[in-house]
Amino acid sequence: MRDIRKASGIALTVVALVISVSSGTATGSPAPVTRTHVAQASASTSARAFTTTYPVPYTSPAVTRITDPPALNCNTGYLCAAVPTAPGGGFYWFKFYYCGLYHLNYFLDPNNGTTGDSFVDDFQTGGVTTIFYGSTGNILQTMKPAAGISQQVMRNKGGWNPVYSIRVC
Repeated sequence: MRDIRKASGIALTVVALVISVSSGTATGSPAPVTRTHVAQASASTSARAFTTTYPVPYTSPAVTRITDPPALNCNTGYLCAAVPTAPGGGFYWFKFYYCGLYHLNYFLDPNNGTTGDSFVDDFQTGGVTTIFYGSTGNILQTMKPAAGISQQVMRNKGGWNPVYSIRVC
């Protein structure tokens, strides 16, 4: 299921144009989203387009997922996670409320954490710590709530790409 991460490096060499994106609130299983990419043209070649399917990220157990809201309201008690839709695209927002371990599926950062596109807004209360885990269950990063301040996930270390699960609370 995570093999798509290996292919995400291709996204670094293209400029993405979003053709269709699912919208609204959703939870549950993935639904592919089709995007057209235009390779950057060199002096001797013209731009060429090709289509790639990026899976829509989801969590297990499921939480509320919102695609590109005009404004996100991350309420008190929630941890809200932003996952890029594609290079130069918008974001999927995931709203975590209940304490527990959540498995992250297709949480990808096409820029590998170098542009700040992988982040959370943490409005949890009660002295909690959020823990981000790698593929073997190793701890990659921990965070304390910082209401009103976006915090980077694995900045310059892959963004969401190396994160396989998250423990909220």
